[in-house]
Amino acid sequence: MEKIPIKVLYVEDEDFIRIPMTELLMRRIQQLETASNGDEAIEIARLFRPELLMTDIKMQGISGLELIRTIRQFLPNIRTMILSAHNEANFFIDAIELGVDSFLIKPVNRQNLFKTIERLGEETIQRKRAAISELKFKTLTSAANDSIIILDQELLITFSNEATDSIFGYPNDALINRPIHILFPDFSLPDSFQQTGNTTFSGAKPIELEARRKDATTFICENSCSIIELLEKPGILLIIRDITERKKREEELMRAKEDAEAATKAKQQFLSVMSHEIRTPLNGILGTVHLLAQEDPRADQLDYLNTLEFSGNQLMSIVNDILDFSKIEATGIQFEKIEFNLKEQINGLIKIFTFKAADKGIDLSLDFGRELPEVVAGDSMRLNQILTNLIGNALKFTQQGYINFGYKRKGRLLEFFVEDSGKGIPQKMQKLIFNRFSQVETADSRNLGGSGLGLSISKAYAEMLGGKMWVTSQLGKRSTFYFTIQYKKRKSKKLPGLLFVKETDLKLLSSETMLAAEDDDTNYLLLEKILSESGITLIRARNGIEAV
Repeated sequence: MEKIPIKVLYVEDEDFIRIPMTELLMRRIQQLETASNGDEAIEIARLFRPELLMTDIKMQGISGLELIRTIRQFLPNIRTMILSAHNEANFFIDAIELGVDSFLIKPVNRQNLFKTIERLGEETIQRKRAAISELKFKTLTSAANDSIIILDQELLITFSNEATDSIFGYPNDALINRPIHILFPDFSLPDSFQQTGNTTFSGAKPIELEARRKDATTFICENSCSIIELLEKPGILLIIRDITERKKREEELMRAKEDAEAATKAKQQFLSVMSHEIRTPLNGILGTVHLLAQEDPRADQLDYLNTLEFSGNQLMSIVNDILDFSKIEATGIQFEKIEFNLKEQINGLIKIFTFKAADKGIDLSLDFGRELPEVVAGDSMRLNQILTNLIGNALKFTQQGYINFGYKRKGRLLEFFVEDSGKGIPQKMQKLIFNRFSQVETADSRNLGGSGLGLSISKAYAEMLGGKMWVTSQLGKRSTFYFTIQYKKRKSKKLPGLLFVKETDLKLLSSETMLAAEDDDTNYLLLEKILSESGITLIRARNGIEAV
């Protein structure tokens, strides 16, 4: 009697049932594998790839229904049959819901068993043929705009749709039995396709390939590749899309992006240049104010000069913020990694701010943590700028009470803080204040002015130094700003102290000649005025070349 042409996996945990049933099935089934439990069945199914699964429903470990669910994850089209001595209604309902093809009650009638297997085998063959027809149908209809090609294992073309002919310029059927390399000289299968027995690959990520038309012109296409089964023989399905226009659009977008970046860079360079150009005459204004204040002005004139100096310093602060921010956006800031004495730098800061705090009646204190490094390697100037900004803000917005600042070590980071007893910051504003040009909208902030860039710049510096910045605040009580930076500890050693500019005794230079390289007339006049009574002979050069 002719055997049924179907691959069957039979699963039964009872030996006295499995062994005689196996002998019976081997007489009629062309390819048969058996397993005594669910786990073993899964491993066999991965290698054997059966077309029909016959299983008991109640087994130790994985049940028959669970086994079906698991195997269907990698063999979605497998046919299924349950052989069970249990005929309770709930088993039938579960099997129906799972989509089991057949449910036979033990003891099984041999004639019914083999009729069922023959039926399922014939349906399996019909499904394969239907799948091929469906594939060809879809190729000729829904995917007609793309090239669809089917290859055999030798990479010979066995099918191509009309879109393939129009895209590549070959007449109908001219590509059949031709190697795929006629269209793709550099074609090769993905590594995963090379594995022996891999006939269920679901698809690879599309790749871009250079394709060649019949007239030898080339173009870039996107190629998706999958393995399918054609009458039990694996085939390779290619879906090819001409992406020439898409590539043109991508290139246009790239050029537009580059143009936008160039425009942004030009804007940043403009801000940088303009900020510098504004600072030069502004320094002249502030210097002139300083000289006028020394000319014994009347009380009302001195008030005017003080107002002018205050406004000028505010404007200088805003210009400096804009200059720093333009450098940050242009990523034009170079950070140093030099050794410096951290404690000396902090002590220097408190000396600077102690007088300003005393003028407002505010208690300024310093809080050091324990076992802190004295000498570290990093960018002392940027660190100083962050702390100056935070302490300056605290002084600006605190009318009475205290300001406390300091730092401590947290692993490989140094954590700094500045705490004040000011009015606090609303919860909804605690993240927004770090945005550029953002301030807490109060009468104080409007009166005190500022660019709204200080915290944004400080946060950017902290992040560039390998840390972060954040704030905690209680409205009406206090605010504490924190930031961290990375550092490298160095062995304590004597480093040069902080350098302070000291006044020079000009009388000692009275017989000397001084060369001043200054291109701005106002600044030169200020220098000339300062030195007018010193007896120094002043020679001017308008640029560096002239000075040399």
